[in-house]
Amino acid sequence: MICAGNDKGVDSCEGDSGGAFAVQDPKENSPKFYVAGLVSWGPQCGTYGLYTRVKNYVDWIRKTMQEYSAPSVD
Repeated sequence: MICAGNDKGVDSCEGDSGGAFAVQDPKENSPKFYVAGLVSWGPQCGTYGLYTRVKNYVDWIRKTMQEYSAPSVD
């Protein structure tokens, strides 16, 4: 899990579950963003939120996508 929030009162809210928690790659000087987590839950809107860490599921995601991806069309 990832716990994240800020002091501006902006965070996920009801109905946001499954939404992306995106972060900018600090190693690159480009506008690349990556999905680090998925909205899981939080105590109330606009406070901190808890996110499922996507990194822990990357292998499963790739395997599942390969197994169930649509065939290419020539």
